[in-house]
Amino acid sequence: MAQTAVKGQYLLLVFYDPDCPSCHKLLKEMINDRTLEKAVSGGKLSILAIYTEGDEDVWLRNLSEIPNTWAVGNDRMCIKDGALYDLKTMPSLYLLDSNKQIVLKDASFDQVRNQLNHK
Repeated sequence: MAQTAVKGQYLLLVFYDPDCPSCHKLLKEMINDRTLEKAVSGGKLSILAIYTEGDEDVWLRNLSEIPNTWAVGNDRMCIKDGALYDLKTMPSLYLLDSNKQIVLKDASFDQVRNQLNHK
């Protein structure tokens, strides 16, 4: 994550598990959201979807679900094991500014969308 470039004003971290029904629902909503699409295509937002579980095969089988305009990564349990982020539930969204300072922690998608609309 440290090497992920922030192209624009924000970086949205999407912590997810492909086996999680709530994750599928949120990812579908995000993929179809015009505000998010506009922020990404306009260079205001970069998105990094991070698989936080340990099954590499599950992650690889589901990569095609992530838009090619998003960066994607597998942390191989480092975040969970190291308690780097407070991941109470899946999915979990963190919005960072261009300096990678947290703007929104464990936010709802509505909160992220509102932040993008106000700046």
